[in-house]
Amino acid sequence: MSTQSATIADMHLRTYTWASRPRILGDAIHAMIYFFDYCLDNDCSAKLLGDIFHTLTPLPEFVKPLFNKITEMQEKGLPVYYIQGNHDLNKVPWLSLHPWPINLDGKVVELPESGMTVLGQQSTNHDELMKVFDNLPEQVDTLLLHQGEEVAMPFSFELTLDEVPPQVKNVLIGHIHNPQDYVNAVGTHLWYPGSPYVTDISNVDPRSFLVESVEGGETVIRRETIPGRSFYRLQITGDQDQDLIDAEEIIRKTAETDPRSNCFDPVFIISYPPALAERAHQRFLALREPLKVYTWLKVSDGASEGLDVSNEAPKALEGDANLTEIINENVAQETPREILTQIFQGNDVGEVLRAGLEEVL
Repeated sequence: MSTQSATIADMHLRTYTWASRPRILGDAIHAMIYFFDYCLDNDCSAKLLGDIFHTLTPLPEFVKPLFNKITEMQEKGLPVYYIQGNHDLNKVPWLSLHPWPINLDGKVVELPESGMTVLGQQSTNHDELMKVFDNLPEQVDTLLLHQGEEVAMPFSFELTLDEVPPQVKNVLIGHIHNPQDYVNAVGTHLWYPGSPYVTDISNVDPRSFLVESVEGGETVIRRETIPGRSFYRLQITGDQDQDLIDAEEIIRKTAETDPRSNCFDPVFIISYPPALAERAHQRFLALREPLKVYTWLKVSDGASEGLDVSNEAPKALEGDANLTEIINENVAQETPREILTQIFQGNDVGEVLRAGLEEVL
């Protein structure tokens, strides 16, 4: 019997989660397995908010591990619910090939373990959503959606939170990959779990899924962090050979102590002055194999220096986050995405383009 419920979105199951970075792989499958293991260990029902797969025709190597975990949920009697997103919107959902998952599209289900009565709606357009809202059964207090909401995606959205009927207390929603949550004037709370793994160098905060439980007769929602690979930032401000030597020593010592979560290679994001470009490439690319790390090299004239690991709790993002999300969703290739993001964040266009060309060449 379920004692709580968990919600994940935008798994986009695939091997290579970073375009043009073939050595950074495995994060999507790991995040999916971690989520279901959490559900199995904590007697949680599971809700999948769309974009379970990255394409309409996923490979067996993505379907099989997911179905294996769903079978484990079935054996423990833990429900698995899902809706489809824009990436995996099939007339016959892939998950319908397994006997256990329940497609919540257009269905109302009570989840006593979370104190919610939910209605699911797969990815659709604004007009269809308004029809759903206009005919919402009175007992529904939670919506499960896969859409762009105006605050999170201001230039391409299908709904605004204020359009949601006031009877709804929580909207659990997929499609936006940055974890966000906010409340409107009447108290409707919107929750984007976000991508369960890092997919872009511009945002390497830890990723998470939602866990819902009942405390004191009320639904409580929190985030559960998914352990993933480590990300370190190293800013080199000097332009001498000794600065490179010092940086390499920092990388070596850090690589020795990195926890190697799930055997993932850590990623070192190394920024350096333009004068060091050629020497930096020669030195840091050579570290990849012997240290089992991934070095991501960037030209920069920033004023900060030092090394830090990204270990902050997931948080709502503001300012450029919305624009970054739009770029990420609509620009397929990694290097153009990073170039556009940096330019719109106000970075020097010449330096950004120079760094982008170095990545390509």
